This record gives sequence, structure tokens and C-alpha cells, in this order.
Amino acid sequence: MCCEAVAWDASFYFCVLKMPLTHDKVWSLLRRQFLSVSGFHYRRVNYKATLNSPVFPFAIELDHKVRLIKDPDHGKISDANFILHDGPPYANGPVHFGHALNKILKDFVLRFHKIHGKTVSLVPGWDCHGLPIELTVIGNNFSLPPADVRIACKDLALQRAMTCMAKQMSSFKDFNVIADWNNAYSTLDHSYQSAVISSFYELYAKGFIVREPKPVYWSRATRSAISESELEYNADHESPSVYFLVELNTQPAWIPTRLRGHPTWVVIWTTTPWTIAANEAVIFSSSEKYALSMDDIPLHVDHFENYVYKHPLGRCDRPYRLMPGDFIQREKGTGFVHCAPSHGKEDFDFAKHHKLPLRSLVDSETRFTDEAGRDLAGRFVQDDGNSAVIHGLGDRVLALSRIRHNFPYEWRTQQPVIKRLSEQWFVNTEKLESLAMEAYAGVDVFPPDRKPMMNQFIENRPFWCISRQRTWGVPIPVLYRKLDNSAICACSLVTLSASLPTASDARAVNSGGPSQAHNSFQRRALKRFLDICAAFTNALPPRSTSWFSSYLQWNLTPDDVLRGMDIFDVWFESGLSWKAVLPENRHTRPLLLNGFLRSTLGIADVYLEGLDQFRGWFSSSLLLSTALTGRPPFRTIVVHGFTTDSEGRKMSKSLGNVIAPEDMLRKCNGEVDVLRRWAASSGLAARSSAGTKSFAAHTAAYKKLRNMFRFILGNLHDLPAAGLDWLDQPLPQDLSLLEKWCLCLIGRFCDDCFNTFYPNYRYESIIAEGDQLVSRLSTVYFNAIKDSTGLCSLLSLLRHRLYCDPPASERRRMIQKTLLYATEALSVCFAPILPNLVEEVASSLHRTASLSHLERMASPHRGADCSTGSAIVRTAVSWASNHADLLDAVALASTLRQEIASHQYPNAETSRSAWPGPAANPLARLHVTVTTDSDGECLAILKRLNEDVDAEGYSTLCKILRCVSVEITDATARRGEALAVTANVGTQRVSCLLRIADHTAQCPRCRLYNSSNASLCQRCASLVPI
Repeated sequence: MCCEAVAWDASFYFCVLKMPLTHDKVWSLLRRQFLSVSGFHYRRVNYKATLNSPVFPFAIELDHKVRLIKDPDHGKISDANFILHDGPPYANGPVHFGHALNKILKDFVLRFHKIHGKTVSLVPGWDCHGLPIELTVIGNNFSLPPADVRIACKDLALQRAMTCMAKQMSSFKDFNVIADWNNAYSTLDHSYQSAVISSFYELYAKGFIVREPKPVYWSRATRSAISESELEYNADHESPSVYFLVELNTQPAWIPTRLRGHPTWVVIWTTTPWTIAANEAVIFSSSEKYALSMDDIPLHVDHFENYVYKHPLGRCDRPYRLMPGDFIQREKGTGFVHCAPSHGKEDFDFAKHHKLPLRSLVDSETRFTDEAGRDLAGRFVQDDGNSAVIHGLGDRVLALSRIRHNFPYEWRTQQPVIKRLSEQWFVNTEKLESLAMEAYAGVDVFPPDRKPMMNQFIENRPFWCISRQRTWGVPIPVLYRKLDNSAICACSLVTLSASLPTASDARAVNSGGPSQAHNSFQRRALKRFLDICAAFTNALPPRSTSWFSSYLQWNLTPDDVLRGMDIFDVWFESGLSWKAVLPENRHTRPLLLNGFLRSTLGIADVYLEGLDQFRGWFSSSLLLSTALTGRPPFRTIVVHGFTTDSEGRKMSKSLGNVIAPEDMLRKCNGEVDVLRRWAASSGLAARSSAGTKSFAAHTAAYKKLRNMFRFILGNLHDLPAAGLDWLDQPLPQDLSLLEKWCLCLIGRFCDDCFNTFYPNYRYESIIAEGDQLVSRLSTVYFNAIKDSTGLCSLLSLLRHRLYCDPPASERRRMIQKTLLYATEALSVCFAPILPNLVEEVASSLHRTASLSHLERMASPHRGADCSTGSAIVRTAVSWASNHADLLDAVALASTLRQEIASHQYPNAETSRSAWPGPAANPLARLHVTVTTDSDGECLAILKRLNEDVDAEGYSTLCKILRCVSVEITDATARRGEALAVTANVGTQRVSCLLRIADHTAQCPRCRLYNSSNASLCQRCASLVPI
């Protein structure tokens, strides 16, 4: 075939071919040069230059190195009207997921209140005392003198604590946590230690602190007393289960005649046979029934009282008696209990009441002393000491086995502990219990169901042992008389300790390295500690002015006293952080406590820590604050859970599942906002898993939100100079239903966020509802404002107006106003959680770096008595309340669209070729008829949506259904081949007829099916020059 010319639509284009071609070659060439649409051929034209193409301000891809353009200013704590008090974490290593979760949650709280225009404060703190440092110094050399340990600990503390503090602080800054980093506190600070020492004396003077001999939990690993709050219970601990016999000295008169002359035994059960060495009595229940086992003869408890028995290990220093008691447990044992007052609270109280001897046969290393006897002396009680006692019982052992049961372990060392009689300093919790519970009743706890968790650490709590036989910590400022070991706790001692130079140590060397920190500390803090210790030694000149009068008052000489060697429990130290850190001159609203208004000086608005702090920092702070001030140190307690790996296991080096938050972000190609999103999604759940799969999901969801903001900002690039002033104007009332619905949906989200989720610390709800919001906007609204039937989102419903309308047209400007309001409102909602993204959005929208997004939101709003962020939220919430009915209407129409789209095409009445194939939008060429036999409520809603028609003749219902046209009529109005569909919308029924629309040609510019041929639609033809 030879073709001179092939022409199509001469008014547009023609093509001249000057070579001989076959038929197939001609059509091949035509296919390359011409586009086939419904049997017509036209030359492909690029209409992109005629569209209002978006200009995107940032990339979709993430960069984990992105930091905020400008860190927000942090006010002084003395000026703050909202204080979140930071508990001192231990400075012992890099940041882990638990640290990240805690600090990021705190940051959410601060940013939320800052948006409301408050001056917020978080002074970060670190605990630099305690066993980890001391045990590292000592190693296996337990004979190291305390003075040498103290100096070595101080050297190591500075090197380790300063380095760890600097590294952790850097990580927290990378997480975009706002805090007063330049004034961070630590337990090494002079002012902090002075507050601890002065508080000790004040509590002692009030009678809340006493020194007594009591059985206390004792750690073999650390050779120190520990408190209840430092215990964990190991359900897999194994102990010996021993039933042994105790022989009565004389045969009771109630023994039957035929049994006279035989020994009489009492059977006792124990799982701590080593305590038999300290046995002082055998106790029976005054309310239980007993029997003589050989003949099953019932016995009355009066038969037992004051009978004397032979000590199980042969001690003969005094008579040992059977005595009645009221703490015998019927559920286990034999009804007889051996009483060892030195190794149990109930036994100790019983012995004190009955004036039984109190023997301490176990030393600080948990070995038997020489007083325990030659066969036991020097043996560890829980090891060969148990075996030696069982061996000493000989044939009096009736039964011996092993038992697995709950047993107390020290949580730091994971080693079993014992109870040992020791003279210690205690907080009288019995005296404090009712006061603390009254104070706690007025405290808000989130989640609310965790409020009762405090009760077990306050109610019926044994005396709190606050002294430790360790070296690295704040010394207890007391002297002891050599004569009777009684304590001297005098105001002059406390004054000396607390009035030494208070120049800042750790805080002053933040800018220097470990070497500089060490030198500075040696000049300040080391001098303080050694001076305190020297003050309690005989090396201090006895004739010094400050001490001479004191010795006269005590009727002593320096040779008559010893200095105290104990230090304070670290929970006593940390429990006084509110006194050391919070300002005493803070004036806030008064606290109503027990019907009376109490002072709020030094009270924090929020304490936020993990679940384990009920037993630690929460309870110790509550007890000490109640004792010193009569009120709690906090208004609100917020409690989060623990972090685990993706399989729910605790992260530990032995399992090889520890991963740093920064490494996780790099592994998942995320950035810091993804980590913050994970923290928000975890919220206050009891367990928060962190794994690559979950972080990949968070990264994908974050990119979806980021892409939504990117699309919006891309279409706001040509805002007029006065465009941002729209934010100060009332929302226009002449918006289309879809714009109104969009703002209503966002307003509802703002309402939930700022009136429910943020105030109640439900950050996981913000993430969940935020994801749903982005999905709904993307599946309903954004598809409506651009012309792209292949994209299934609501932004696409209006894209044809953004892309295809004249740039400055009123209709396009109206959409831009909607997008502007939406951007501002969503930015405020996500600002506390995703500051990096919101900062990018703000800098792109406002095109200025003079203020960070947080400072701009917190600034006073023009003409309003609130912050800018609060004003934006108020406007959005008000809009949502005025147009709430639109949410249900669009939801109904969206459900109808899903029902129609999911219908199986074709059915028996139609041919498959007559219907659109499985494209991204299979409804794009359909005409939908909603029949009047549908349920009345649905029909009324659909009619309202169908009556809102734009200039092109598309109704809101048509845009939501994403079809060519919609009509509402009776069922008989079936034209051409139609398909009947019944859709169930909730409990309502909607009947529809579907058929191919009359106009099924797609406009090559706006890509709507609104033309009967291949030419431009009427609107596009008027905008594109020929």
C-alpha cells in the first residue's frame, strides 16, 4: 500500500507519509502517532502545561538526620505555670527504648500545654549514686577501706556519669525532647545532697524517722540492708522442705498410760532450716484443733501452754517453751511454728511482746557467727549452712524434699535475700500511712485503673529501711556513742553537712569533657564528701569552736564517739527530688486536700514514669512529701508500661535482642518522627513492643501522612500574598458540601484530640484516629479536588478544580482556603507528636524561620484571649459542631460506593463486555439510578447530596460515588441495559440501577468522562487556546 497522506480531523492535524508502506506498517505507525479513543484517532497532545501543577516543597523520602529548624525556647522553672518533674534515671549507658518511650511521652505533655500558651518546664535529672558504680570499683576486693572506695567511686562516677549524661542528653535532644538542658540536675549536686540531709533531720525531729533493731531484708551480694521496694519474687526458687521433730522435756499428763515412757514430739515444717539455729520458741494456734497422732486423740490447746521442749540443735542456755500465737496459717504446715525472732517480722513482734531474747547469729556476709556454734560458724546460711543444720538435726528429720515457691530476690543483682536482725534507720510508715493515703486520694492517675497500684506500697507497709551499709551515696550525718552504740542526731551535724559550699559541680562541667569534669569535681564535690566524713571522725580538732559546745552538750569527748558509716537508700534520695529541684516560691492554684486548702509550693503538675515506679519513686516521693509538707508532691501521675522486642520478650544482652532506638530507625529507613509515632502508638499500654516489622509499619503510615501534607502544600504554592490572612477570618459559609465535610471531619478530630485524647494521655488514640482520618480524606475528599479517576481518594474528587480551573478562580481559591484551614488544624493536632514534620509544613507554608512552629502556635492569637494553636482548634471544633450531620451523610454515601464497587459484574442479565473492566475506578463510566423504593432515611440523605451540583453538573453524590451521573427516580425508569443492585448501608437498604452512561468519552485534559467524543470538554475547551 502506498499512502501519500493520512489525515484525521483536518482542522487539527495531518500527517504526510512519503514512503511505500504495507497496511500493517501504516496502522503500526498510526498507533504510535495517534491515540485511539472510541473509534476516533487524534494526535496525542500534552496538556500538562495548561494545568495548575503542584509545586511540592519537600520530598517523600525520609532522612533520619533531619532536625528541627529551631529548637523552642524553654522557660525557667521558677517562671513556669506547668511543671513536669523528671525522675532521675541512672546514668549507666546509652539510651534504650525504655528511656526513649519515657522522655518522648513527657515531651508530648509539654508540647500540648505549650500550644495552649503555658510556660512549661522539665528539668532533666540523673541519679549518679548507687551500687552499679560501687560494685565496679570494689570488684571482688571487699576488704577495700570505705574511704578508698569513696574516692575511687567518685573518680569513676565522674568519668562514667558525665559521659553517660552527655550521651543520653544528646540522644534526647535528637528525639526533639524540649527540656532545660542547661540546668540539668544530678544527685551529685551539692544543693541536692543538702536538701536530702536537711530533710532527714526534719523528719527525725518530727518523729517520722527512728533507729531500731529489726529484721530487715539483707542482700548477700551487696552486704547491705534493702527495702521492700527493692525486691522481686522468683516463682522458680527452690528451697529445702523439712519436717522435723521437737521433743518435749517432760511427758504431759494427758498422754495415755500405755504410751507413758515414750518420748513426745511436736512436728514442725520449715523451708528455711538455717533459721532453726536462732529458734527461741515453738508457737501453736490458740484457735485450732490438735490431736495425738498415734491414737488420734483430740487435744485442747490448753494442754500445750508453757510446756518446755528441748532445743532442736541442743542449746541448753534457758528453758524453751510452747507458746500460743495468732498468726499460724492453717493452709500449710503442721499447726506448730518455730519462732526465730531475728529472721521474721511476725516472730520479732511476738518476741518483743513476750520479752524473748533477740540473738543475731548471722553476720553482714550472711555467714553464721561464732555464737551459732562450732559446727555452723563461718558457713553461708543459704548454702552449706542449711545442710549443716539439717545434718545437726540428725534422726529428728521426719521428711526432707525440695520445694519450688515464691522467694524474695534483690531486683538489681537477681540474688536471693534473707531477713536478718540489724539496727537500721527507718521511716515510720505506720505513722504516715493514713496521711499518705488521704493525700493520694486527691491525685489523678492515668490510666485511672492503675490508681489502686499505689495502695499496696503504702497500706500495711512495714517500716521503710533507709540506711544502707554501702559507701557510694549521701552519708547519714550521725555519730554513735561507743558505750552503747546509741545515735547522736544533732542539728549541728546537719548544719555542718548542709552548709558546706554549694557551688554546682556536675552542672558546671557540662561543657567540658570527662577530664575537665573530674578536675572540677575534685575541687568541689570531692572536698564536700571528704569533709562530711571527716566531720564524723576523731581527726577533727576537739577544741574547734563549732564542735566544743556540742561535745559539752552531749557530755562526751571526741574519743567517746564513732562516725556513722551508712549512707541513705537511693529511693530516699530520689524521693526528695521534688524538694531539691522544684521551686519553693511557685504560686499556682491552691490544692484542696481533705477539705482544706493546702499550699502548693514545690508541687509538680505531673510525674510520668513506668509501672515499676509505684514501688519506687512514686511511693517514696508521696511518703516523704506527706511527712514534710502534709500534701503530695504531684497533682497527676501518668504511668506507662515496659518495652519488649517484637516477640514480647524483655530486651537483654543475653538474648541478643537489644537494639538502640537510633539503630532501629536506620534499619527501617525512618527518622525521629517515626520513633515518636511509635511512642505515641505505644501510649500507656502495659507492654510496648519494638521490632523491625512494627517500625516498618509506622514508617509506611508516617509517609502516608507526610505525602498528604506534601500534596496540600504543593497546591498552596501560589497562594496570594494575603492568603495567610484567611486564617484570621471566619470560615466561609458558601463552601460546597465536600469542603464543609472535610472541615467538619478535621474539626471532629481536633475536638477528640484536644478535649479528650491529649488531656487524658491517650496518645495511641490520636495515632489510630489520625490514620483513619488520613485514609478517609484520601478516599473521599482529595480525589474530588483533582481530575484523576484512577486515584481512589477524596483529594482526587476535587483535583479537577485545583488542576484544571483558572489559577485565580473563585472556586479554586475556595478549595485552597479549605486546604489552608485543614493544614493549620492538622498541624496543631500532630505538633506534639510529630514536630519535625509539622516544622517542615510550617516553614513551607509560612516561609519564615523566625519562629518555630511551636512558638508560633503558643504565641497569643490576635484579638483572642488564647494562643494561636488554641484559636485554630476552637474554630475547627466550632465548625464540626455546626455541621455534624454532614459526617453521617458522607459516610452513608461512601458505604454505598463501596457496596456498588464490590458488586460482581456482570450477572446473568448482562454481558461482561458491556461493563468496565477491573480498573482503579470501575464506576467512572456508569450512570447510577437510586430508586425510590429505598429506605426513606437513606433516600433523604442521598437526595441532599445529589442536589449540591457544581458548574460542570456534577453533584456531591456523583463525586463520592465517582460515577458519571446520578439520578433518583422510581424503579420503572430503566433505560437501556441496566443492572439492579441492592446495597445494605448499615441497617438501611438502598436499591440502585447501573448502566453505561451516555457520555463515556474521557476529556484528554481533565480526564473526566464528560464528553460524547474525543474532544475537550466544554470547560477545558474554554481554557485551552487552539
